[in-house]
Amino acid sequence: MSAQLPPLDSLTDPAKLTQCLSTLFEPSTALKEILVPQLVKKYKADGTPLSYAGVIHDCAEASKEWTWEQKSDFVTGHPLIGAPATGLSGKEQGTETTKVVLDRLQHTANINGAVMSLKQLNSLYSQAFPDLTFITFVNGRPRSEIVNEMERKIGLPESPKPLPDSFDCSSTTIDPKLVRKKGSPEWEEECDRDVNDVWRIARSRLRTLGVE
Repeated sequence: MSAQLPPLDSLTDPAKLTQCLSTLFEPSTALKEILVPQLVKKYKADGTPLSYAGVIHDCAEASKEWTWEQKSDFVTGHPLIGAPATGLSGKEQGTETTKVVLDRLQHTANINGAVMSLKQLNSLYSQAFPDLTFITFVNGRPRSEIVNEMERKIGLPESPKPLPDSFDCSSTTIDPKLVRKKGSPEWEEECDRDVNDVWRIARSRLRTLGVE
C-alpha cells in the first residue's frame, strides 16, 4: 500500500474515501458530493474492494448512474490541460520532469493564421462543449499531439508539426457553428470520453504509486 492511499478496509469512512479518490483523481466538490456518498453506501453494504484498481472500477460503474449534469460537474472539477501539475499528474504525463512536460504543453496551436496557447485552446474547447473541461490521458505524448487532439475535438484545422518553440498568442472566439449544444449527441459523447479518461489517468497513477 502507498503512504498516499488509506487502507482499503478503511474506505467505508467518508474522509478516508475522499482522501483515496482525491489522490487517484483530483480533489473536487463533485467528487466529495457525488462519488463519495455513492461508494460509501456500496462499501458499507457489500464490503470494500480487494484492490485500488477495484476502487477505480467501482467509480466507473457508479458514474453510469449519473445524470449528465453530474457528469459535467465531475469533469469540470478536473484541472485544465497544461495547468501546473500535481506530483502525480506530472508523473502520469510521462517519465520526464513536470517542467519538461509543461514546457511541451504550454506552447501553441495555429488557427486561421492566429496562434494560441493551450490556455486559449481550453477556452475554445469550453465554448465548443459548454460546461465541459478537456481531459486526456497524456501518457508522455509530445505537445503537438495534445494540441492536435484538442483541435480535432473542437473542429479546427490541425496545426503543422513540429510546432515552433515560441509564439505570440492572440485571443479568439469560436465559430458558432462549432458549438455543440449541451445535451446534444456530440456533447454527450464527448462528456463520456472526458469521464472515461479520468479513469485512465487514475489507473496510471496507481502504477506511479506502485500499487494495483
